[in-house]
Amino acid sequence: EKCVPEITEALRKERISVVYGSQKNFSLRAGKLFLNVYVGQPNALFLSEEPISREQIKNFKLIEGTYVKSVNLPVKDRAVEVETVRLNLSGKVQVYYLILELTGKNANVLLLDENRKIIALLKPFRSSVRPLEVGESYLYPPLDKKEFSEINFGVVTPEGIEKNLHKVVAGLSPLNS
Repeated sequence: EKCVPEITEALRKERISVVYGSQKNFSLRAGKLFLNVYVGQPNALFLSEEPISREQIKNFKLIEGTYVKSVNLPVKDRAVEVETVRLNLSGKVQVYYLILELTGKNANVLLLDENRKIIALLKPFRSSVRPLEVGESYLYPPLDKKEFSEINFGVVTPEGIEKNLHKVVAGLSPLNS
């Protein structure tokens, strides 16, 4: 939540020139900076001057040459959406969405088309809760948590609350809890 305004300011209107990745990390260059994601780490989204990966990744090449239109946090629970656009030779605007799910061990990077269908996934993922396969419509991770202001606390003891607070409060990771 705190990173999105900084990333927006740094990358908005910048051209994505290269995308790197593996099943453990992802980097894309927009302008002079790299947007990096350590997949599997809940708080590992950052900007840098160097990529964390230099492995070519074929299934994300579609967004090379696009421009960053916006960076959003559509749901509060650690899913960042980067909207990119490209103007084709025919004059048609092509839209892609890059979804950075920073949800711990199930973290992933997904590429969606303008109809929000999954084009590519950084790492394969099976879920009984929602389909995450190429060609499927994308659904955000289920948000069954409450806003912090909606939480009513009963008797709070010093031991144990930090271990469970992230399970009921939206946007709170175990580390921050």
